[in-house]
Amino acid sequence: MTRRTDAFDTVDWSVPLDDRAFHLPPRFCPLYGTPLWEQMTEADRRAYSRHEASAQFAYGMWFENILVNALMRHLYHLPATDPRHRFLLREVAEEARHCEIFGEYIRRSGTPPYLPSLWLRLQGGFMKLTATRATFYLSILGGESFLDHVNRATVRDASLHPTYRRIIELHVAEEEEHRAFAKDYLRDAWPKLAFLSKFWAKFYAPLIVYTIVQASVCEEVYLKLGLSDGYRQAWENPRRRERVTEALSPYAAFLTEIGVLDWMTRPLWRAFRLIP
Repeated sequence: MTRRTDAFDTVDWSVPLDDRAFHLPPRFCPLYGTPLWEQMTEADRRAYSRHEASAQFAYGMWFENILVNALMRHLYHLPATDPRHRFLLREVAEEARHCEIFGEYIRRSGTPPYLPSLWLRLQGGFMKLTATRATFYLSILGGESFLDHVNRATVRDASLHPTYRRIIELHVAEEEEHRAFAKDYLRDAWPKLAFLSKFWAKFYAPLIVYTIVQASVCEEVYLKLGLSDGYRQAWENPRRRERVTEALSPYAAFLTEIGVLDWMTRPLWRAFRLIP
């Protein structure tokens, strides 16, 4: 029997997670282009990118845990003969492996173990309690689409730290299949939902995607690095906001295609600055 490659073993952990290079691509750092960014030295910017990368992985682990919870709830109701059963089991295993790799990066990076804020963790708990299967897949797809934008830019940039870039390469390869599954599920399930289920999902989805976007700017990073006013500048940064709408553009097009994003919900997506 062929054993699937252990992604953890394909990362060269002997390379120090130092500031020899940027970890996140500079233009995807939330502070990029702000007055504070312009005041930072190149060395400070690289160190900041390492802290941001660690915070993004911590946020990724938070999100993956919510995702696995949703997948296990779906699996609970599927017989072993259902063709989706095997794929969902594999996806759970892959998401667990992502968390393993993310956690190792955090442990070796020399940064604090950043966590989403208590408010965001409470929102995640609320989602696990209240989301239907359709809203879970809408939220999962939104979160993965948002992450995929920066991840693909990372893979294309050979100047970045090799260990960080390798981790992202592994993540991109597996998440593409996960997003395809979520899209196929939603295309099939959405037309069959009752009116009230559709109504709930249409207004629930932008709230959850906004929560995911909130989690991508970690206030603790700026407190740890002593970057006065850093969190405010990062959150209000027009370049960061442009990157959010750019990253979510394919996702918004898909939601429009299946009827989730329409004349009724579009104003809410715009109010959250998730679409232009």
